[in-house]
Amino acid sequence: MLAQLILVLLSYLILDYLWMGFVVGDVYLRLIGPIARLQDGKFDVFIPSALVVYFVMTFALWFFVLRNASDLKTATLHGLILGFCLYAVFDFTNHALLKNYPIQFLAMDLIWGSVLNAVVAAIAFKAFKSN
Repeated sequence: MLAQLILVLLSYLILDYLWMGFVVGDVYLRLIGPIARLQDGKFDVFIPSALVVYFVMTFALWFFVLRNASDLKTATLHGLILGFCLYAVFDFTNHALLKNYPIQFLAMDLIWGSVLNAVVAAIAFKAFKSN
């Protein structure tokens, strides 16, 4: 189980790094820069809070998806649904509370979170399908 949790955590970190660093970083800066924590024109991530997020997501994916998944299709679909729920809570709460929270960002982030969780669930299931 510990190895599976580590794989999930590392998968989240790597995929999010690639997504933010090479795919949508500039778009995200343009969309939420005015309300983001920035330093020298780049996101200034508060690491303790980010780590809590990744640990919670890792536990949630294991608890709600991986520990009971019987096949790859189920693990992937349940990962997608969990990701949608997690990111919907985040994005719609921000949209409700923050002025000018861009709907474009909300849509992109919600899709990304759903896909991210589906992919991480599939990776972890394939790697540890016997556990």
